Amino acid sequence: MIRISLTESECSELQRLRLIKNTNIGERAHYVFLSAGGKSAPEIARYLDRNIITIRLWLNRYLQEGPAGLRTRKPPGRTAQKAPAIEGQLEELLSQSLKTTVIKKRVGKSMY
Repeated sequence: MIRISLTESECSELQRLRLIKNTNIGERAHYVFLSAGGKSAPEIARYLDRNIITIRLWLNRYLQEGPAGLRTRKPPGRTAQKAPAIEGQLEELLSQSLKTTVIKKRVGKSMY
């Protein structure tokens, strides 16, 4: 079981992170607060409807790195490249205002 205890300064830093909009850091800080409040990783996962592995990942990163561990990291490896043929099709489609029926006919797949 992952045990987290927070100092007053850690609590205030996590509260600040909870208020950041447009990132997942606030939710991850919430995981830490719940854990510090005595909830286990499985309880947090059930309560927030998240995967237990995700909860454990962020709690362990917090234990190892502190608040900095809650930030999203750049994924390893090279950035994905679009094939030139697909890139051309995408540019053509994006330059037009098409209805989904026209897109389906041109691409061969339904949008929904």
